[in-house]
Parts: sequence; C-alpha cells; structure tokens
Amino acid sequence: PPLCLFHRITGLPCPGCGLTRSVVAAAHLRIQQALDYHLFGPLFLILCLVVLGLSAAERFWDVPVPWDKLAR
Repeated sequence: PPLCLFHRITGLPCPGCGLTRSVVAAAHLRIQQALDYHLFGPLFLILCLVVLGLSAAERFWDVPVPWDKLAR
C-alpha cells in the first residue's frame, strides 16, 4: 500500500514521491535510476552536500560564509 498520505487521499503522486529513493540512488552514483525515481533527487543531494560543506568550512576552518547572500 502507498505510504504517502497525499497519494492515499487523492490517488495522485505527490511532488515528493520517490524523492528519498532518488537521493539514495544518486548517493550510490546510480544517476539514471535516481532520475527515474524523481527528477530533482540528484540536485537535492548536491544542494545538501554543498550546504554541509559550507557549514563545515565555517565551523571548523573559520571560513566566513555569507548565508544571507546565498539565501537570495
């Protein structure tokens, strides 16, 4: 049975359906499979890795990160 509440109620796939599977497939470098699950999965993984890297640089190496400019 579908676990997505939106899908259960409407019968339509929600915008996030398949996103977790897509991110996991992209993390394992199975890009075509990731794109088959959800188009934005690989992009979301890249965004998460960039933010994680910037946060680590700011925290551990005192690199100033202009978060307010990045948010725009």
